[in-house]
Amino acid sequence: MIDFKEIPNGEQWELFAQAFLRQLGFTIEIPPGRGADRGRDMAVSQLMPDQDGNQRKFVWLVSCKHNAISGASVTPMVENDVPARVRQHQANGFMGFYSTIPSQGLIDRIEGSKSPQDVQAVEFFDGARIAELLISRGMTLLMAQYMPWSLAALRPVHPTFGNLIPLLCEVCRNDLLQDSILRPGWGTILFRHDYNISQVTSVHLSCKDGCLSCKDGCNSEIESRYGGDGVIWPSAELRDYLNPAIFMMKMQEHMNQMRYIPLSFSEAAHHKYMQIFSALSQRTLRLTTQEDLVDYNSYMEIRAAFS
Repeated sequence: MIDFKEIPNGEQWELFAQAFLRQLGFTIEIPPGRGADRGRDMAVSQLMPDQDGNQRKFVWLVSCKHNAISGASVTPMVENDVPARVRQHQANGFMGFYSTIPSQGLIDRIEGSKSPQDVQAVEFFDGARIAELLISRGMTLLMAQYMPWSLAALRPVHPTFGNLIPLLCEVCRNDLLQDSILRPGWGTILFRHDYNISQVTSVHLSCKDGCLSCKDGCNSEIESRYGGDGVIWPSAELRDYLNPAIFMMKMQEHMNQMRYIPLSFSEAAHHKYMQIFSALSQRTLRLTTQEDLVDYNSYMEIRAAFS
């Protein structure tokens, strides 16, 4: 699962907390900074309804504690005098952002200090809650930046059919399946469509133009090798096929096309495309996250606009 020990120190933990809370919709009022913080690592705010139903800005004093390496809970000895700190920084509530958990003693002390004048609300983001939100909200870019190995473990290449099916660029032979873990936008599917016979005659895999392994770009190399009069090159991004909803839609589209226009793909092209689906299933068949659903809806809106 998610290993917060990948974040090496408290400063990086604070930067991670800032990015995480921003993705949850909080506004960063005071960002993390080096030096004496007087008991405040950062301040964030959100709009909350008051007793009259009006929206008001509620400011949280955020305290970040990174104990993932030791595994120790956060105790009152470390998190002391919370009401005074909240007053000092003119905040409304206290938020603990911890890579482990708060001790029960700390929870009891802070909850007991709540009052309309000082600490109006208390919120804890412990390690388990942060991990659950990272997964359920699909914060893959944030995980790629701060916890790349955990991301790889959560979205592994798993052999759907027993033996691993490779997905190699035809030019530089990079393993696009492995690259997709941390660089999901790296690969392209190229369809060689021959207008003279109204058929996709071959399907090819490549890195995008600009691959460091080849001078002119793998896409360009494939188009040069297999080009000709009346040939055009529709393409698709491999990253779309890593979304479970789009993956299924692409497969259904191809099945429908082969049913109603059987000769739209040559036998070789159809076989290669099915191999690609099989290989990508090793990364794609997983839980659909909220991020996936958002991307799927955006994808469908774009398709509708151009159809």
